[in-house]
Amino acid sequence: MKKTIDEFAAERGTDVHNDLQNIVERYFNKDGTPRETILPRSKMNTTVVVYDKLEEYIVSLIKEFESKPGTRFLPEFRIYSRKRNLPGTIDLLIMEPDGTAHVYDWKSQQIDKDQTDLKWFKPEAYRIQ
Repeated sequence: MKKTIDEFAAERGTDVHNDLQNIVERYFNKDGTPRETILPRSKMNTTVVVYDKLEEYIVSLIKEFESKPGTRFLPEFRIYSRKRNLPGTIDLLIMEPDGTAHVYDWKSQQIDKDQTDLKWFKPEAYRIQ
C-alpha cells in the first residue's frame, strides 16, 4: 500500500522529534541537570547533516541559559489538567531557578534526504493543534 505524502511527512517529523529528544537526553540527566559527560550519539533517525543541525540548535539553547546555573532541561515533560481531565506532553520544558518556564513544542517541515537546512517555524502545524 502506498503511503500518502502526509503519512511520510508525519514520519519524518517524528524522526526529527525523536532526534531532538535524544540530543537533549545526551546532554542532561533525567532530572534535567547537566550530565558531567555528554553521552555519545546513538541511533540517528535523520541524516547526519540534519542531526548536526538539530544538535547545533540544542547547543544554542544550552548556551542561552549558561548564565543561569541551576536551569533544568526536561524533555518529554508530562502535564495534566484536572479541570479538563486531559494529559499532555511538553516536548522540552526549560525551568530557570527563579521558576520561569520556557516551553518548546517541536515542529518541522518535510525533510528531503539531501536537505541541508531546517525551518524552525511551521504555521500550518500550529493551526491544526
